Amino acid sequence: MVRLAPSSPDAYYDRGTVLQDKGDLDRAIAEFNTAVKFPGTNQNRGLHLYNRARAQTYRKQYDAAIADFAEAQKLIPDNTQIQNYRCITYTEMKKFDEALADCNAVLAKFPKSIYTLTSRGNAYFGKGDLDAALKDYNESLKINPNYKRGQAVYVTDA
Repeated sequence: MVRLAPSSPDAYYDRGTVLQDKGDLDRAIAEFNTAVKFPGTNQNRGLHLYNRARAQTYRKQYDAAIADFAEAQKLIPDNTQIQNYRCITYTEMKKFDEALADCNAVLAKFPKSIYTLTSRGNAYFGKGDLDAALKDYNESLKINPNYKRGQAVYVTDA
C-alpha cells in the first residue's frame, strides 16, 4: 500500500501495526515515525502516536511512550484506550500510583471493562496490594469467566 500511496500516513501506520503484531518493533516504530510526520486529523495523528507509544512500551522505551501517550490524549481526549495502555506502561515502570490513576479514570466511565480491571489488578499486584488485585481479577472473571488476563497466578515462597 505504501508503494501505491507514499504520501498517505495511514499506509505507514497500517504497515506499522502489522509489524508490531509480528513483533518487529524496530521496524514498526520506524513506520509509526513516518506516519506521525504527516499532517492529518487529530483522530488519525492521535492513533499513530498511541500505537507508537505501545511499541515503545514493548521496547521498554518508557519515557518516549509516556510522551506519546500524553500527546495522543491531547488530540483525542475521549479515547480511553490511551489511558488504559498508559496504565500498563506505568505499571511496567513501577509507577503504580500513576497507573492506578489512569485505570481508575477509565473505570469511572466503563466500570465493566475487563481489560482495565485486569490492568488495574496488575498495578495493585505490583504495588503489593494483593487483596485489591484479587478483587479486580475476580471481577473481570465474573464478567467473562474465560478471560485469560483475569486468571492470575500467584507464586509464593511457601
